[in-house]
Amino acid sequence: MFRVIRLQLIAIIIAVILAGLLAGGRGSISAAIGGGAVLLPNFLFALRLVLASAGRATVATAGVFIVYEFLKLALTLILLAVAIVVYADLSWPTMLLSMAITLQVNFLALAKRT
Repeated sequence: MFRVIRLQLIAIIIAVILAGLLAGGRGSISAAIGGGAVLLPNFLFALRLVLASAGRATVATAGVFIVYEFLKLALTLILLAVAIVVYADLSWPTMLLSMAITLQVNFLALAKRT
């Protein structure tokens, strides 16, 4: 679970560096915001799943999983809304590209595992 989080962090670092080289500081910050808006909810979701599996009486059901998945998506949208309000100089292309790269790490990790 946390292996995917580490891979996402590496992908964000690479995206931030590339955005910095191609679009300057503004692009670099925007890439960090986009990647972070995906990484933080994923980290909290993974942490919650690990804590739930550590509990003896806790039963992970599909309903609980769906609720936490919804909360993860809602937190991503909230973080993006806050970023739009707080950072007025946001570069949309670099932010969205960083988000896309970070999200694709999940599929790459699953493909490598199977």
